[in-house]
Amino acid sequence: MSNMSITESYIKGLFIIESKQVKQNESDLLTEYYNKKLFCEYELFTEFISNVDISTRKGCLRGLYFYRSTPVFKLIKVLKGEVYIVAVDLRRDSPTYSKSYSVVLSNQNRKQFYIPNNFAYGFLSLEDTNILNISSNVYNMEEDKFSIAWNDRDLKIEWPLQKAGNIIISRQNQKSINFNEITKILY
Repeated sequence: MSNMSITESYIKGLFIIESKQVKQNESDLLTEYYNKKLFCEYELFTEFISNVDISTRKGCLRGLYFYRSTPVFKLIKVLKGEVYIVAVDLRRDSPTYSKSYSVVLSNQNRKQFYIPNNFAYGFLSLEDTNILNISSNVYNMEEDKFSIAWNDRDLKIEWPLQKAGNIIISRQNQKSINFNEITKILY
């Protein structure tokens, strides 16, 4: 029996995975974050080949990243801190095309966010020190990576900017495209 639960969001293909902490003995707690058998029951991609940690400080805003020609699946959790994660549906024939779904991940709530292919994703760090852990089916592929403006008017994403304080945006994200331009890149 697994100590995890998997729930699909209102956008088909996006899943929240909740891990329960269980007492292993008098001095140890155990938290299960991955169970291939359970992932397969939900038809989630399970062949991750890359696992990276990203350290950020409060107000760091990244994304909305997407990949042009490579199918990319991500499993994101937070090892330290609290991070607001957003995924945007880029599947042109989907009834939820251009819709977003967001979740707060933290080391306290032990949630993970499964983001399948054809989604853009981004995050905003909400605490002074944050460590995200991202598992993926591809190695870092900067040449195939693009970003949509985090504040795109068409997407209407409600970022918790007040909670984050001063927003820090990388040079790469300052060159992001508008959502209506993705058709030139993807389709």
